Amino acid sequence: MALPPFTGGLVGYFSYDYMKYAEPTLRLAGEDQERFKDMDLMLFRSVIAFDNFRQKLILITNADASDLDETYPAACQQLDRMAELTQATEAPVVYMGSNSSFLATAPASMYQSTLIRQAGGVNAGDSLEGDYWTEVSYEDVLAMAPQVIVLPAGAEYTVQDVVEDPQLSALPAVQDGAVYQMPGGIEEWDSPVPSGILGTMWMTSVLHPDVYPFEEFTADAQDFYQTFYGFSVDASLITK
Repeated sequence: MALPPFTGGLVGYFSYDYMKYAEPTLRLAGEDQERFKDMDLMLFRSVIAFDNFRQKLILITNADASDLDETYPAACQQLDRMAELTQATEAPVVYMGSNSSFLATAPASMYQSTLIRQAGGVNAGDSLEGDYWTEVSYEDVLAMAPQVIVLPAGAEYTVQDVVEDPQLSALPAVQDGAVYQMPGGIEEWDSPVPSGILGTMWMTSVLHPDVYPFEEFTADAQDFYQTFYGFSVDASLITK
């Protein structure tokens, strides 16, 4: 079976404004309100590829051929770790509230729904129509019966607000203490930003701590920022 077209390497983007470095005469001086970098690339050494035609997962990791005595065993260990992450586990129902209101959630077409699925969960709002945060009622949320509730990083309400809401007290997530908020002190990982992969990893550690412990995710997130952004992130900022 042939390998997929992408087996590792640099992935990212060059913005339209990047042209100003090659053509200063363009005078591209527009204000960057979103604070995106002109260029952002990430180096991926390991890949989990899904062959939709054959319905198979392909696990790929790269080893430095100049020192195979050291890198080959490390690559084999990485493949074993990746295999553990792909083993069948229970997929809990996850409800994610919007930034402005708990009573609005992501339908199937939203990025946040994809994030939940990639982390091994079932999005509670997948049956809803629309392509943006969709308003729901308390009755709707109770019918969804989420096992896990996640608040986005920029939520204008707190975990305590949800837990202490008497109309939500019957939810499995509330009764089991499975109400979390994504970290807000670094970047909003529930958005499609270059570091968005950390949102999937964070969600995986919350939904499947036996497979991917939160302590391991914290170390991976710190390594991510040190490797790709060149600065250290205090572990106290990586919360759930």
